[in-house]
Formats: sequence, C-alpha cells, structure tokens
Amino acid sequence: NQRRNKKSVIRRIRMYNSEMKKITSQRLRELRQEKNLTFGKLADCLSEKYDSNISVPSLKNYEVVDADNKKFNAVYGMKIEYLYIFADFYNVTTDYLLGRSDFKNVNEPDIDNLKKQLKTEMLEEFKNFMDK
Repeated sequence: NQRRNKKSVIRRIRMYNSEMKKITSQRLRELRQEKNLTFGKLADCLSEKYDSNISVPSLKNYEVVDADNKKFNAVYGMKIEYLYIFADFYNVTTDYLLGRSDFKNVNEPDIDNLKKQLKTEMLEEFKNFMDK
C-alpha cells in the first residue's frame, strides 16, 4: 500500500512538472513576442546585456510547449543563471516564469488579474445576497 502511494505521488509530481514546463515555455514565448523579438535578436540582446552565450537553438527549445516534441524537456534543463537572465531582461519574477505566480512583477500587480478576481468575488457576493 505504501509503495502504491509512493507511485501515485511520483505520477502527480511528473504531471505537475510537465504542466510547469509548459507554463514556463509559454511565458517565455509570450514575453519574447511582446517585445517583438526574433530568436536571433533576443540572443544578441542577451549576449550584449549579460555577456551570455545562450544560442538561438536553445532559445527555440526553451519555448517548445508540445510534450510530444523531443525538445520539450529543454526548459527543464535550463541553467539557473539563464532563468535569472530571462527574469531580469523581461522585468518579471522567476516565480512568474516558473508558473508559481501570475504576477509578472512584485512591484506592479497584474491589474487584469486583479480585476477578474474582484469581478468573481463581487459576483459571488451578489449571488449569495440574492440567495438569502
């Protein structure tokens, strides 16, 4: 029974890791596209600003979101140094990149998400009021 529980936990962790990889890949893609950067231009910017040598193929691999693609795990093997570089370059937190937070920047909360949350809370309160 203990062995079965352990396998269940491991399976959930793998599923969670897969989702986290997708989120990180999606967010890296969205942030690059928001700045209208090609992979080549991004590589040049990172090299110039951080003296990094992140290659264009690596940048492409980090954005693979299809779990069936053999390059999907590239984001999982990203150097921690690169994670910090991306966070600084895009002015977001590492937690945002990793999918642990929906707030891009600690100092500037995501207004759209706050509005959605407030709307949801207000609708819930209204429904509760009407049910009384």
